[in-house]
Amino acid sequence: SDLVIGRGLELQLAVRRDSVRTRFPADARVGAPSNDRLETVRHEATVFTGGARLLPTPWLMLRGSVATGQLPPTLRQLQSDQSVVENPSVPVPDPRRPGRTTTQDGPYILLQGGSHRIRQEAGRTISLGVVVNPSGRSGPRFSVDYSRIDTRREIVDFPLGVAGLMAAEAAYPER
Repeated sequence: SDLVIGRGLELQLAVRRDSVRTRFPADARVGAPSNDRLETVRHEATVFTGGARLLPTPWLMLRGSVATGQLPPTLRQLQSDQSVVENPSVPVPDPRRPGRTTTQDGPYILLQGGSHRIRQEAGRTISLGVVVNPSGRSGPRFSVDYSRIDTRREIVDFPLGVAGLMAAEAAYPER
């Protein structure tokens, strides 16, 4: 038999340490932001990629890898915007006061945009593959690969708008 355990075994490992420091104006109100008060946010991550390749027979190659990654938030995702709403173009119903709108009793402060407390997105990829005739010397080369990507703490825009937020305000107490 041509089967040899450990033939052509290759292992790879790469480790990387990232450190991102973002400085931005703390006050992003409408108009030009001021550099008088700056916020500093630091995100750090250690990520890795590991892989292996094995040729148990001259006509078969097995391969696999695992990789992790992190993506720090953008400036837009970090910076919040605060404004006073007095006369909205479309009145928003106030769910705690049926029959009334949010500005009927006076203006309110609208906080929108990002948050400097937001964490990095994180992801992991697992890949497995089989290659028949890896050298391709006599006949076609055929490969089958499988990949799975898992993402955690994904940063997405808030989809509900002011009216949706008011209707679900108990779910978002900090907003």
